[in-house]
Formats: sequence, structure tokens, C-alpha cells
Amino acid sequence: MDIEFHFSEPQSTILSSRKRFKIVCAGRRFGKSWLAGAMILEQALDCPKSTIWYVAPTRNMAKKIMWDTWLNDNIPRAYIVEKNKLDMTIRFV
Repeated sequence: MDIEFHFSEPQSTILSSRKRFKIVCAGRRFGKSWLAGAMILEQALDCPKSTIWYVAPTRNMAKKIMWDTWLNDNIPRAYIVEKNKLDMTIRFV
């Protein structure tokens, strides 16, 4: 199963960069969270048995920004082995 995402030119430049650290200075509605979610999913599928973190200033912010919106809506169920809502963890196939 392939997932198809559409990115703007600046988002594609960031996503295709092979740099280890990516620092983005962008305003509201740029799609930073969307891009981070896509990067999380890409890393999870490309690197089996890896641990990937999404970090925000608070647990509630991480939950609102990534867990409630992005991860629950954009990851196909076929890729998920186990999802723990309390710990906010997902184990992939």
C-alpha cells in the first residue's frame, strides 16, 4: 500500500534534504506539523525497529498537534500493529 502526500515546493525541499538536523523558520499555515508527520511516517517505514519521537514543549501540545490530528488521521490502519492512546505510541508492521 502506497501513501501519496502532496507537498509545496518549500516543503519538498525540506523533506528531500539529507541533512541530519532540519531547522525551519516558517510562519503559521506553512505546514510544519504536516511535514513533521510525514517525516515521522517515512522514518518509521524505512527503518524497522527504530524509535521515533515527536517532541513539543508539553505533552498536551504534542497530543493536540501530532497525535490527535496528524497521526490518527493519516496513517493507514494496515500499517499499524498496535496503538496505545494513553502512552501515545504506535507500533508499525
